[in-house]
Parts: sequence; C-alpha cells; structure tokens
Amino acid sequence: MLQSFGGQFVAERLTQGLGDHYAFVFNGFKPYCCAIDIHSPIDALTRIIVAESLGPQDIAEIVVPATRVVMLHSGTIGPEPHDITGAQFSMHYSLALTVSKGSNGFDTYMDALRSGFKDPEVLEVARKVSVVQISEPENSEKATVPVLTVKTKEGKLTSQIFCLRKVRLKTQ
Repeated sequence: MLQSFGGQFVAERLTQGLGDHYAFVFNGFKPYCCAIDIHSPIDALTRIIVAESLGPQDIAEIVVPATRVVMLHSGTIGPEPHDITGAQFSMHYSLALTVSKGSNGFDTYMDALRSGFKDPEVLEVARKVSVVQISEPENSEKATVPVLTVKTKEGKLTSQIFCLRKVRLKTQ
C-alpha cells in the first residue's frame, strides 16, 4: 500500500513512538474557512464589534500586528482578492467579511466568490485594514503581546489581545 500511494517511504515511521507520542494532541480545529493565522484576529475583532455594537459604517481603521511569516502568509494579498484562495489568505478581506457579513464560514466565502469579490461594503472595510509587521522575539520572555485595534469614525479606539500563532513555512 505504501509503495502504491507514496512512492518513496520509510515504513518504520508508522509505528515510531507508538504508545508514547500522540500526534492528535497537536491538531487543532479551524472554525473559519480561511488561513489559520487569521483565526485569532477574527476572534479578537468579533469580540470588539459585539462589545461595542459596531457595524461596517462605524469603522475607520482596523490595525492588526503580524510577524514576518504571517505577513508573507496572509498580509500581502491585500483588500481585493481575485480568487477564492486569495480571499481565504487575505487578512484584509477575511476581517472585512467578519465586520460586513458577521461570518467567515464556507457559505460566506462562496457568496463572495459569486459576487466576484466586489461587494462594495466588504471592500470598503477591507481597505481600512492595516497589517503591521512586528518583530518575532528570540524567546517567549520578550514576546510582544499582539493587540488588534479598531478605530471608529468617532475616534474611539478599542483594542483586544489575541493569540499570535506560530506559523512556520516548511522548506525541503
């Protein structure tokens, strides 16, 4: 079976650490239909818009700190994706969906695809998202606490701490 489906393989790896190492402990759930490093900012933004009763018309700016890797992964596509993958990997667009549609589910992204990613309300909010690069510290003692900040058109600032996921790009 390994030869049929895998080409090259090391069969011993199937049982390596069996009974001592449990890979499922390192798995997670993706409640949103977008890149995993956007999930925590979505949660933080949701807490703010619910607590402050904010809608798309209230938002002046959303500022999201991101490490270099997160910037490369989901901060460079910008507010106007051209395809479904771009939408799901755009911090700007995904956060705009959170504000404008109140959802980041599969149906929300499919509706965006059907509209050609041109919903004016979503794009207006997406253009107000700034992804700001922060440095990634060498050790956790000097870690910067990431804070998502929303500025309203009235000038009110509301911030929410979120979990900065460690995203690593694998190279082989």
